[in-house]
Amino acid sequence: MGVVADRGLTWLAGAADRPALCRQLWQDNPRRPGLLAAGWSFDVVIVGERLGVEAWDLLRRHRLPSGPIVVDHGASKVGFMVPTTGREVFVSVLGRLAPKGLEYQYLSSGAYFVVPGPEPHPDDPYQWLAPPAAGLEESRRPSAALAVMLGSAAWLLKRVDEWGASDGQALVAPKVGPELSAWVHGESQGSHAERVVLEGVPGRGE
Repeated sequence: MGVVADRGLTWLAGAADRPALCRQLWQDNPRRPGLLAAGWSFDVVIVGERLGVEAWDLLRRHRLPSGPIVVDHGASKVGFMVPTTGREVFVSVLGRLAPKGLEYQYLSSGAYFVVPGPEPHPDDPYQWLAPPAAGLEESRRPSAALAVMLGSAAWLLKRVDEWGASDGQALVAPKVGPELSAWVHGESQGSHAERVVLEGVPGRGE
């Protein structure tokens, strides 16, 4: 589990209602969780822990852009902090790629989100899967990438639950199509949902 470096701490405290007080409290007790308002510096996508950890792993393996990621072991949830500009693209892409009925929460203005302290203890319920480095990039790419990997992870877990590996087929991570890879890495331009392509999603089209 991660810890927050100084630049990440500055950004995280800046999202609080009283940044100076928040930073002081964390300096006094770096394990202390914080309650931050969504909708200003970030929005949050919350999913079940199993799905969230799988999506986090896919984001890492494909080296896709993502923001800070929090796991709440007590509630068995994972929260992905995303740019406030990305809700439309997230909902659009996830609607196209995810299995029907995928459950998630999207927190924005008016909602609050609990984050771990900068240096949580391994036994603390709130942990950083990916601590903040220096804030969120101001684009829709992290939201699109998250939607694609959540959809991919959901199909993968669905196949595991329904068939396992008993049919002799290897359960491999889905492959990101070249258009998506170019777009989320800033190498291409175009309308967001139209440029999102995913190849080899387990269970897709069944």
